[in-house]
Amino acid sequence: DRTEGAELVVTASAIAEAVRADAERLDGVSRARVRAVGSRTAPALRVTLWLHEGTDLKSVWAGLDSQVLARARESLGLDALPTAVRLELDTAPAKRVR
Repeated sequence: DRTEGAELVVTASAIAEAVRADAERLDGVSRARVRAVGSRTAPALRVTLWLHEGTDLKSVWAGLDSQVLARARESLGLDALPTAVRLELDTAPAKRVR
């Protein structure tokens, strides 16, 4: 809604959940954790992605920037959304010894 004087308030948890869901759709990402930090006027994100073994890091990085974070910036009406990203290799399930 672009009604003059109208303001939409989006909670930090809603932003974080939307970015998490988008990030988990990227090829090679097994799970994601996202925290919205900063202030209402200067939001930022902290993103941790767990990757499957053998995942192409360049592909994940490109998808995160051009798809996930671009969508978040557009949705929030921001030119920039500072983001700290941590990439981790997801651990394989432990094999049970008999």
